[in-house]
Amino acid sequence: MEQRSDSHGEPSGRARPVVLRLDHGDHLCGLYETDDEHLQLLMSFVLGGLQGNQKVVCIDDTHTAHELRRRLPAEDAEDAEKHGQLVFLTSRDVYVHGGAFDPERTIGLLKAWTEQALAEGYEALRVTGEMRWALGDLPGSEHLTRYEALVDRYFQDSACIGLCRYDRRVFPPEMLLDVLRTHPKALIGTELYNNFHHVPADELLGEQPASSELERWIWGLDALKRSEQATHDTASLLEMAGHSASFGGWRWDLARNRVAYSDTVAAILELPSGYSPPGAEAFGFIAPAWREDVEQAFIACAERGLPFDKEMEIITNSGNRRWLRVVAEPVLDNSGTITALQGATQDITERKQLEQSRLQALEKSRFLLDSILTQVWFLSDERTYGAVNKAHAAFIGVRIEDLEFRDIYDILPDEVADICYQANVEIFASGKPLHTEEWVPNASGEPRLLSILKSPQLRADGSVECVVCSAEDITERKRTEEQVRQRLELLSSVFDEAGIAYNILDAQFRYVEVNALAARNIGQPAEQIVGRTIYEVVPEFAGAIEGSFRRVLASGKADRDITVAGPLPGRPETTVYWLSHHIPVALPTGEAGIAVVAIDITERKRAEEELQRSETLYRTLFEEMPVPLAEADYSEVERAMDALRAAGVTDLGTYFEAHPEVLPAWGQKIRLVSANKDALRNSGAPNEGELEHLTQQPPQGIHPEMLRHVFTELYRGSTRVKWSGAAHDPQGKTREVVFHLTVVPGHEERLDRILVAMEDHTEQARAREAAHQSYTRLCNLFDTTVGSLAAMAELRDPYTAGHQQRVARLARAIGKRMGLDEERVLGLQVAASLHDIGKVAIPIEVLTKPGRISELEFSIIRGHPVIAHDLLADIDFPWPVAEMVLQHHERLDGSGYPNGLKGDEIMLEGRILAVADVVEAMASHRPYRPALGDEAALEELQSGVGTLYDPEVVNVCCQLFSEGFTLSKDVDDPSGAVEPGDDAQTDG
Repeated sequence: MEQRSDSHGEPSGRARPVVLRLDHGDHLCGLYETDDEHLQLLMSFVLGGLQGNQKVVCIDDTHTAHELRRRLPAEDAEDAEKHGQLVFLTSRDVYVHGGAFDPERTIGLLKAWTEQALAEGYEALRVTGEMRWALGDLPGSEHLTRYEALVDRYFQDSACIGLCRYDRRVFPPEMLLDVLRTHPKALIGTELYNNFHHVPADELLGEQPASSELERWIWGLDALKRSEQATHDTASLLEMAGHSASFGGWRWDLARNRVAYSDTVAAILELPSGYSPPGAEAFGFIAPAWREDVEQAFIACAERGLPFDKEMEIITNSGNRRWLRVVAEPVLDNSGTITALQGATQDITERKQLEQSRLQALEKSRFLLDSILTQVWFLSDERTYGAVNKAHAAFIGVRIEDLEFRDIYDILPDEVADICYQANVEIFASGKPLHTEEWVPNASGEPRLLSILKSPQLRADGSVECVVCSAEDITERKRTEEQVRQRLELLSSVFDEAGIAYNILDAQFRYVEVNALAARNIGQPAEQIVGRTIYEVVPEFAGAIEGSFRRVLASGKADRDITVAGPLPGRPETTVYWLSHHIPVALPTGEAGIAVVAIDITERKRAEEELQRSETLYRTLFEEMPVPLAEADYSEVERAMDALRAAGVTDLGTYFEAHPEVLPAWGQKIRLVSANKDALRNSGAPNEGELEHLTQQPPQGIHPEMLRHVFTELYRGSTRVKWSGAAHDPQGKTREVVFHLTVVPGHEERLDRILVAMEDHTEQARAREAAHQSYTRLCNLFDTTVGSLAAMAELRDPYTAGHQQRVARLARAIGKRMGLDEERVLGLQVAASLHDIGKVAIPIEVLTKPGRISELEFSIIRGHPVIAHDLLADIDFPWPVAEMVLQHHERLDGSGYPNGLKGDEIMLEGRILAVADVVEAMASHRPYRPALGDEAALEELQSGVGTLYDPEVVNVCCQLFSEGFTLSKDVDDPSGAVEPGDDAQTDG
């Protein structure tokens, strides 16, 4: 009884598929042609394993796994996946290794899974895989047949049962024939067969696979026994080609080597009735291009019993060319010997001509499809591509040849494929078009909004043959529409606030949209106006504006400056004058419409008077502004610039150097338009008339570099130029000035209006110079004070004179290399110059003791950071100098003093001082030992890096020394001067 399905292809009710009961070692080739067949055979295989206490491994895409989970009966599979009896993997998990297909590794996985299944207490391993991955570009997939043969060999004595699934819609027949030979059993649709075409692995992988296969074919010939039904079988074979042409029979007696033609075949070949030529003469009718291939097919049929069905071009007895379809099969006697060949011939010339015409039409269609920017593709079923055009392939980022006839789940991300599949199922089930808008990632992974129309093409019986799809990328349009909507909302708000009435009408002069001001003027709420005509809403104005509306709709051009006067319904007591613009627009429906923007001009005179007052105020401000202001015309300069641009000049500065005469010549092209009083006073001219003489030569008192800078910036397209420098006032005194030139908006192309403002910064410059001198004196005083403080410690310890300054030099170099800003580096240098000032409180005999010091003496010395901190804490340095000095003997692991700080508890400056102090102390002479040198000091740093000393600071310090830094001269101080001062003991 046939099982019913709903529109999504799901079994109705609780119908269950037939459970496949298989034995250990069974190796099945499953061939299917529909998605329903695929899921039926997959469920049958999986249920057989679950009910037979076998572990089941499914190698599938996510969509198939989801469908299987959904369709399996809950009582059979509810806990199977949870407890590991049912496992889902992808083809990439199993077949891909190192970017390629590795058959041996895959078989190794099968062995491991089988052993694991047996160890877990299952009766066997049942594994199934969908083989579409072999159609991709995966390296090694060309060894698919060899892999299937190796799998077949492994299955023979294993506790493993396998099902390899192949979609007949996408796999080429030659590939299916190859893999079919490697499987002992075949599952076609839902029927299980013993495959008598199967070739055992040892024979297929042996040295003479063809010989083994020949023996099996000879064995299979005994089952054909078709000679007594030759006519019936011939007609059946030809039925596959359709009934559009008659056919005739023929028979080739191999013993007599004679071919007998029916009258129909003789007529096709233009031979007399009853003509019976030898075999060689019969081959002579075949066109040369097909002769060798057809002869080989006849030989294979005569010697090996292989039937064939071929199309070929022939040349008739009269020399005419025709196309024939020839079907042949062997005739066997009772002993199984091939005694004759028999078959049928069909004249397919008209079909071939039609195919050629259709091919040409297809090529034209392909050209047309590839010439349009709209994405177009066909679906042969719910999840399989047919033909596609270039636009669609380019959008997805897959070549056309790799996209056509592929499963959408092999191409699209699963989440996108799921959406497409559900829509496709609906179309194939309903036969109705579907329009959707979907976000789909393009080849770059960028989500794009597509407007997709899917139209089914129906057969005569109403079923869907294929679906034609087209897609338009509307991402930008949607964004534009959203921007337009937002702008319209903003515009409406602005219009309302600005006192501008506007409304939109359709082609029948019905109101579509009305803003708040227009509604108030009409005297009705906007929702009551929309949908009504101007004749209903404003009949007193309808006659005056109807003609303008019709002109706009007819011409598609705006009708501007239409003046309408009269009382409005919302303002009946006053005659109102409106200036309106009637603008053609496209409504959201695509219909033509009219936008009416109206401005109340009743108060225009009042506004004009106000504008005049404003202009007078502007001129007053311009004249009285206590800053020199002028307006200049640079249009002649701009024309000269255009000529240079046309000549290919790109660097105006270089051009001025090569042509020094151009700069003053351009200066003479500047024309003064107007100047305020302050500008006249600054120039020494009593009025604008006399000031104009300054435009006849480069401005007096202005450095030529100003003109060079201004012209260069304008040449680059700048609209604002600033220049500062020296100028001479009318009395000949030098002034520090800043000029600001601004191109008036709207005059950028001609440069005919440029505002020039001058600021006199002479007094500010003098004040800055005085402040700089004062700052320099303070810095010198500060340096003297710090030097004096540093010398206090050095006076107590003549054996280590210069220690603090050398530490300061090294610390400064480290800080700069680590990227500290100059201000922070200066603070570090000050702290280094004073880091041993606390030793002023240590007895001189302890500091200068030549022999080993005692624990008590060392404890006294260790107090010098605290003493230094107390001495410096009350000095108002701009940096935490006292804290830096206090921490210069702290160590990362907490073994330092005085506070045993660890890691980041020590400030960066303290960690830098610690490294610089140790390097200088070890490299220099001490009263109790000679100098150890730079190399020993750096080795000490390396031995304590990470535990005692900061790794980054140590690394920078070592880099400095490797680049030539010395304690007496560093890369930043080429003088190499050594300043006095020193430390006392080994701890610095």
